[in-house]
Amino acid sequence: MSEAQDSALKAAAAHWSAQAVPESARSNWWEHPTIVRYVNRRTCGLPLDGLMAGDVMLLSRLLDGETAKRGVSVGCGVAAKELVLLRRGLVEHFDLYEISAARIRQATKAAKEHGMGDRITWHNEPADFQTADGGGYDLVYWNNSLHHMLDTRQALAWSREVLSAEGLLYMNDFVGPDRMQWPDEMLAAATRVREALPPRLLQTAEGRDLPTEVARPDPEALAAMDPTECADSAAILPAIDDLFEDATVTPTGGVVYHLALKGVLERLGPKAIPLFDLLLLIDELHADAGMTHYAVAYNRPGLEALA
Repeated sequence: MSEAQDSALKAAAAHWSAQAVPESARSNWWEHPTIVRYVNRRTCGLPLDGLMAGDVMLLSRLLDGETAKRGVSVGCGVAAKELVLLRRGLVEHFDLYEISAARIRQATKAAKEHGMGDRITWHNEPADFQTADGGGYDLVYWNNSLHHMLDTRQALAWSREVLSAEGLLYMNDFVGPDRMQWPDEMLAAATRVREALPPRLLQTAEGRDLPTEVARPDPEALAAMDPTECADSAAILPAIDDLFEDATVTPTGGVVYHLALKGVLERLGPKAIPLFDLLLLIDELHADAGMTHYAVAYNRPGLEALA
């Protein structure tokens, strides 16, 4: 690992250790039940409630009644998602990598409370996880952590190397442009959506008007906050296509719910469901056309794509 990469990981560890786990306020897309149902439908074909429901359903089908004896997840945070897979019996034992010691302490406490402390082996080395001993995993699980890898192709090459002969790669992640530097066509699409919204949705509680034009974030400010944030995310899908030739990839959208509706979601309550349905249809059309922020991908030797 280079000195620059080591410095970036230490800065990211400090950033995530300082972050409290927020209470739901529907200000983020993953806190909004309507969007969660939409993403789950894109993921597994059913509009299920619960952020992990789509993963659980699809993984259950992919494992076909089996349990992954050994799983590994890198950048697991507080391991909330991995604990779900353990509780549901989809994984027997996880090797979990996390650079934030504070989050490992929080996750360890939760695992013990659920009686699963002995089903997890923790790794907190800030050094490159790819140099660690191990292999023969039945499941390599990436859930919104792959886009934090400084070299995503290298991380996926490692994933292929440590999988068992019939092991399953499963990814549910952000696959948009590096540092969220949205292409012009994506900015234009999101701006058109905001321009069509009722004016009341573009006003804050204090009466301040939100902009209708969507812009790119400052990449330097994003990197200063967290050097790993979308550092190499644009390389994910090309690497999967190259390294896992039989992989199935499903775009799960985001141009509308992640970009166009930023700052607006908390005002889209039950009375706005008809409008919300239309907005998510627009998102789906963009996703099907290849304009997406997120995607689910899986690969297992000999496994045909699931309908």
